[in-house]
Amino acid sequence: MPRLRGGNVHSFNISADDALALDAKNLRDAHPINGSYNFNPVLNGSISTEGGALLVENSICEDCLTPLRNNQTDVINPAYMGKILALNSIYSLRTAGGATNTCTGSSTNSPGDTYFGPVQAPVIPFSWNLSGGTLPYSYTLTDPSQLKPVLTNAATGCGAGVLTWAKTNWLKTAY
Repeated sequence: MPRLRGGNVHSFNISADDALALDAKNLRDAHPINGSYNFNPVLNGSISTEGGALLVENSICEDCLTPLRNNQTDVINPAYMGKILALNSIYSLRTAGGATNTCTGSSTNSPGDTYFGPVQAPVIPFSWNLSGGTLPYSYTLTDPSQLKPVLTNAATGCGAGVLTWAKTNWLKTAY
């Protein structure tokens, strides 16, 4: 899931699954070693900070402890906050007892059973940081309840496969 500092990101039809990391964290937490070792993976979903605009649509976020987040570390300083919105997405989290709590909907839902963030800082109303305030392209969404079979079916040809990008590309300011 994206982490954004400034700018705009539109992510859709993404499946993020932190189940194995959550299992490892829970196993480690159940067997402390004299308090000398801390295994605390972050297990975040999408994060928008420092004025960024991040829209997550028709996606699945499983076993992330924080599915949406709109700040870095200082929840009262608006300079570190970003705009984030999830629409028509699914968030599920297993409890310590093994039950799974699932929310389907949008991050604008009220707190409770159908709520998945952001909770760390006051919500900033979502808008794009773009001229005209709208996306410059069209796109097709998959129903999030059908997303996993689509993404795991090699015959559909979805996904980018393995991407290789030279380290020097991260340093460029224009392409």
